[in-house]
Amino acid sequence: MRKGLTILAIVMLVVTIAAAGAMLYGIRTLTPQVVDVTAAVVPAAQQKAAYDAIRTQLDEGLFGGRLFSQEIPDAEDASFVSYNVRLKNRGFFPAEWISLRVAPLEGDVLQLENGGANVLLSGSQGDMNVTLLTTLNPARQARTITIECYVFGRKQTVSIQAQ
Repeated sequence: MRKGLTILAIVMLVVTIAAAGAMLYGIRTLTPQVVDVTAAVVPAAQQKAAYDAIRTQLDEGLFGGRLFSQEIPDAEDASFVSYNVRLKNRGFFPAEWISLRVAPLEGDVLQLENGGANVLLSGSQGDMNVTLLTTLNPARQARTITIECYVFGRKQTVSIQAQ
């Protein structure tokens, strides 16, 4: 009987340690990890249709992104900077309502809307994009990108530096 209780106690101790390890892993992986960040710069004059669509949305009051400056430059004086952020969710729960926000610099005009309820399932990875219209020269500069999401009903935030 004593030997059986000793074995049962050891098994329960191992189960408790494994459960504590799983809980610790789950807590540490609530926020998705940033795997990679890439940037691309395109002069607004080369993307005239997109630029004109943004101007029309602004004129009609239908622009859904973030406006940093009231003065909209000509297409020849501006550039689109797109940041592609690859995220990996190593946690047990899906990351929902993922959004990207760029901290504006002097010379940034607007950030395009990154619409939709973006979801990253448990154990998966995916790409998110954020695009700015800027007058900075060179347009590609170090930026802080903030990633916000909800995991298991809790808001998670992580900030990264992008070049």
